[in-house]
Amino acid sequence: MTYDSFLRNALISTLLAASAASWAAGFPAASGEFSAADQATVATQANRTSQAVAPQGRTRAEVLAELEQARCRGDLPFDGETGRTYREVFPGRYPLPHCR
Repeated sequence: MTYDSFLRNALISTLLAASAASWAAGFPAASGEFSAADQATVATQANRTSQAVAPQGRTRAEVLAELEQARCRGDLPFDGETGRTYREVFPGRYPLPHCR
């Protein structure tokens, strides 16, 4: 084993031990029991999360209609690299004649 590989392994094991210690410090005692304060904190965070992730209420039909309108206007991305839209690449084609 060379000196460089020894240092690399020593550094990795030190970092793993430090991260394991800090990770374990954030959890309750090994008995597995939560205190009342811990339970209240978890309940509060769960309520905030459930309120923040409430559905927006758009239906599948509305989303498909928006997609069709964007396609008709040429607002969809032409490629993932340049960020240009179909309307920018083919300006004479948009808006499509059969679209409202």
